[in-house]
Amino acid sequence: MNARWTSVAPGVVQVDPLSISWWDDFAANWPQATVFHSRAWARTLVETYAFSPRYLLLNEEDQPRSALPLMEVDGWWRGRRGVSLPFSDYCPALARSPDDLTRLMEAVMRMATARGWRSIDYRGPVDAGSQAQPQTSYYLHTVDLKGDEKELWSKLRPEVRRAVQKARKSGLELACGGGDEQLSALYRLQTITRRRHGLPPQPGKFFRVLQRNFLKQGGGNIVTVHNHGEPVAAALFLHFAGRALYKMGASDMRFQSWRPNDLVMWEGIRWCRDQGCHELSLGRTDLHHEGLRRFKAGWGGCENIVQTYRYHTDAGTYVEGADMLNGVHNHLFRMMPTPMLQWAGAMLYRETA
Repeated sequence: MNARWTSVAPGVVQVDPLSISWWDDFAANWPQATVFHSRAWARTLVETYAFSPRYLLLNEEDQPRSALPLMEVDGWWRGRRGVSLPFSDYCPALARSPDDLTRLMEAVMRMATARGWRSIDYRGPVDAGSQAQPQTSYYLHTVDLKGDEKELWSKLRPEVRRAVQKARKSGLELACGGGDEQLSALYRLQTITRRRHGLPPQPGKFFRVLQRNFLKQGGGNIVTVHNHGEPVAAALFLHFAGRALYKMGASDMRFQSWRPNDLVMWEGIRWCRDQGCHELSLGRTDLHHEGLRRFKAGWGGCENIVQTYRYHTDAGTYVEGADMLNGVHNHLFRMMPTPMLQWAGAMLYRETA
């Protein structure tokens, strides 16, 4: 066993994927692997928020067999806790069997006791024998990218094809890349969009770290639409092991009638396919967000329900979570000047992991 690995339970060790050169090769072999299982995502979380990687690896004859990505989050609001993984739409354990998943989760419980965690969050299935109640449920849309561009176009709903064609005819200009100009446009539009929803944006540092770990390494792209040089819509796409992710989309509602979001998404789909990706996840959607659900359903993908789980260590049980996105704070965030809203994101976003 590697000297830097810490034994947590029989056959299970704690590891840091950033110190394991073969981690991405190991993770990429799993059909359930996503961008969130990559070293680049782990590095992004560590460098932006100073979370501590505490991934669990189940070994068999000193060979890695199954794994559970996990970060320790220490905050003033919810205390110290384990999250698998922070700010990740869906991040299931890489487990060969239900028994492997049970062993990994038993090891998590041991770690929680040793580390004094108040809770454990899972962004994927948990041990079937735990009788766990989900904290929250979401829609998850996935687009199959196999086939040529004509086939992908034919899968779109008629109203979506019309929207893309309208955007093309409107004179909007497309730009793709991961440079500073694209990054600044995405951050500005994301701030506008988050304010519209009554929420602060992700910290500016998060975007710069994403640029360093994904965009400059060929693992991502920002698609931007301009009107006479002014960015009016943008979206971030990431990929790992042949699977792409639509991580975020943002726009200026003043130009919504020209359908720039539809043009951004279509160009993003084309780009992901050109990278050799065979599927694109459009991310999770709240069950009550019918507008976003309709938008994602229009791209010819499949829709599934995914669930997250929260285990409170003091109570010794899984609990349903309250919706912390809605409340009086939404009105306050909508009223904030842009610099103050961005400051709030830098100060508070980490606590929502």
